[in-house]
Amino acid sequence: MSTPIRTANTPTSTTTAKATDISRILHREGAQGRLRLGVMGGTFDPIHHGHLVAASEVAAKFDLDEVVFVPTGQPWQKTHKQVSEAEHRYLMTVIATASNPRFTVSRVDVDRPGPTYTIDTLRDLRTQRPDADLFFITGA
Repeated sequence: MSTPIRTANTPTSTTTAKATDISRILHREGAQGRLRLGVMGGTFDPIHHGHLVAASEVAAKFDLDEVVFVPTGQPWQKTHKQVSEAEHRYLMTVIATASNPRFTVSRVDVDRPGPTYTIDTLRDLRTQRPDADLFFITGA
């Protein structure tokens, strides 16, 4: 039986402490001893302070053990825009996250041929990290 993929939206000014507390309780239920892994995907062209703050805030609110940043390979929704090479965006993300020991960077999308879709990313990460509960971070 597979563990469901969890979602965590970045906090907004309308997020209440009560909702956060309920969410924390729900996400902790039945997850003893499992790694709590935040997944923050994005084009990161360039990665910026807002991405790092959002990841830090979500990690703190949801008691995540690690946040993995996943730069997209070929973002399907940006075919009409000029996007920096995937390898360059990957390296920018590595440099930007290096000072936070809770942050890691994955090549799962950079190394995938063709367009990048979130569902494929999450499936690949689930296969690579079967010991983890995944928390998908959006909104940065």
